[in-house]
Amino acid sequence: MEAALVPAVRILGIAGVVIAVLFGWAAVSGGRIRAVHEQTSRARVEATVLTAGVRDGVEGGRTRVSAVWRPPGAGPHTGPLMVTGVPRPGDVEPLWVDRTTGEPAPPPTRVATAVVRGLTTGAVACAIVLAGVALLWLGVHAGTRLVNSRRWARDWARVEPTWSGRSPPR
Repeated sequence: MEAALVPAVRILGIAGVVIAVLFGWAAVSGGRIRAVHEQTSRARVEATVLTAGVRDGVEGGRTRVSAVWRPPGAGPHTGPLMVTGVPRPGDVEPLWVDRTTGEPAPPPTRVATAVVRGLTTGAVACAIVLAGVALLWLGVHAGTRLVNSRRWARDWARVEPTWSGRSPPR
């Protein structure tokens, strides 16, 4: 029984690893495309602090201030920003903005970061597949051992009295 299941488990493992690698490859490709899009759709500008801020203890040392910034090809924008530290009015803070709306945006993802995330996704997927195949193999092996052990016990119970000489041969 175990010999019949070995090829099936191997094929399942190989197919699972291939699918996991393709999943990781797609994650790398998608991450690279997103990173390039973010880099082209965002611009770094300087924002001038207008009002002194009050430290917001919830966001780990960040302060909410009012500031003004000028996105590329647009007029000045004014609004609230979260900045590090406690800046004074007139201080200049770096800011990433969306090129189309001029609104603050998170910094764009670097291509290298996207690639590492994709590779990590693929590696984790492979690890999950291999762990699943290993658990399946352990289940098959344990089930086969149980069946074989019961068969051996049944056969031994039939043969042992004759073999040990406790009963006459039939």
